[in-house]
Amino acid sequence: MIDLRVVAEEVLTNVAKHAFEPGMTPALDLRVSFTEAAVRLEFRDEGRAFDPLGEPPPDLDLPPEQRPLGGLGLTLVRALVDEARYEREVGANVLRLVKRRTPQ
Repeated sequence: MIDLRVVAEEVLTNVAKHAFEPGMTPALDLRVSFTEAAVRLEFRDEGRAFDPLGEPPPDLDLPPEQRPLGGLGLTLVRALVDEARYEREVGANVLRLVKRRTPQ
């Protein structure tokens, strides 16, 4: 489940850095649930509206010096989860991610 640790760290860092106006205290609710089949993460914050899944992936064919800054973390998150969904609900960003568990 190291993948989920990386995913959580990336989402939490992005919310803390980008979701809130300067001087505001970032706040985020994280709910984690487990079933035999999957682990579900739900991130909820009341920062600026932002759909991370609506952002286009970076063009990795470009040389690094020609790419705009940012976007690699979201690409990593998408690659490490099996399902992702974003909604804006009553003034809150809600990002739901699912990682299916492999039988042991």
